[in-house]
Amino acid sequence: MYYSLSFLTNYSINRSSIPLGIALSAVHYGQIVMQLPGGWLVTRIGGWKVLLIGIFLSSLSTIFQPLAAMYNFTLFVVLRVFAGLCQTPFHAAVNDLWSRWASPQEITRFSVAPAIGETIGSFMTIYFSGYVLYYFSWPTVFYICGATGIIWTMIWCMFFTNSPSIHTFISYDEAEYIQTTIEDKQGPLGYQIPWSSILCSRPIWALALGSFGLGWLNSMLIAYFPILFYILYDKKIYSIGLLSCIPFFLHAVFMLLFSILADKLIQNHFSKTATRNAFLLLGSIVPAGSLMLMTYSSDQGILITALYLIVIIEAAMYCTIMANPLDIAPIHVGIITAFIDIFSSLASAISPLIAGFIIEPENIHSWHTVFYEVGAVLTACSLIYLMYSSAEIQPWAVYSLSKDLTIYRTLNSDEETEETPISSIFND
Repeated sequence: MYYSLSFLTNYSINRSSIPLGIALSAVHYGQIVMQLPGGWLVTRIGGWKVLLIGIFLSSLSTIFQPLAAMYNFTLFVVLRVFAGLCQTPFHAAVNDLWSRWASPQEITRFSVAPAIGETIGSFMTIYFSGYVLYYFSWPTVFYICGATGIIWTMIWCMFFTNSPSIHTFISYDEAEYIQTTIEDKQGPLGYQIPWSSILCSRPIWALALGSFGLGWLNSMLIAYFPILFYILYDKKIYSIGLLSCIPFFLHAVFMLLFSILADKLIQNHFSKTATRNAFLLLGSIVPAGSLMLMTYSSDQGILITALYLIVIIEAAMYCTIMANPLDIAPIHVGIITAFIDIFSSLASAISPLIAGFIIEPENIHSWHTVFYEVGAVLTACSLIYLMYSSAEIQPWAVYSLSKDLTIYRTLNSDEETEETPISSIFND
């Protein structure tokens, strides 16, 4: 939601590119330091409660942001930082839920589902924001988005739970199937976190750098490309909304198609590691090449075509970045996702800020510098990921699973540890 609103600050707050860069990246400042505490909170109270509280508070913050922007720029930035704090553990919470809901044959599709939802939200917000800005006023966009988030929390309370075993509407057979397929890959809340193994794991660091590259690209795509269209081509504001939102709709469609293809390949016995590497390579090399192409032309049609290609093909990276934590350590996916998101948040905070210092709105060569910089960062991060990545469950994750189950049995059963069936732990 906040990515979708970012380009509005260029019109609502008539400021130079440097304060604009601060405003655009402010939502990510708190995320950098709160990722691990947020991931730890997910391991303690579960992803369901974390999502509920976080979205409710961030939606309230959205409603008050227009008032702050009109009277005090600093307060506006503070509210965006607060919203970032509330949003910090979202990916960790969702992946924790998928570790309890997604069967192994559907991991990729489940893992990219939140990103598809975010993209559709961006598509709808950017599209309708153009008309709202034209016919009403810019604060109305914030009010609508904030109210939508609050309504979502009500729906969330009614229709979703932390695990299938306690869901009200799911059938017994479906709940039993899910529990049976994932019972050897999930654990109870409050399990012990193997920090040393996580911090010394090459696949974890490779995934973190891959996430950094994706975050660097995304922050530029959503924050500055609508502004680029507006400045260079002098479009009407509602036309900018339409021009900017179409690639995000296509992004969501191709993300779904790529995730289905990835799951099909794995189901047909393709190497899981090779599949993850292939989709990350596709989703990074093509966008990097398209960014280079954009530096050789000022033709509007070529620039728009290249942008569409970047947004569409970049969707393939999500099949790797979002699913890989569930591959390598599903029992610790909440805290691992939080650790990885530190790097994504860091990239999202730095990238718009650097662009704000580089870009001179009417100077096309300054935009070319940003295109080169984004392409270089994306390529470097992707190559490092390919060198050290893995999609196999790590030995320390398997060891921690048995250790945590032993502790759980000791604390929660009067029977002998070896007589407690594993399945009963997850059905409690």
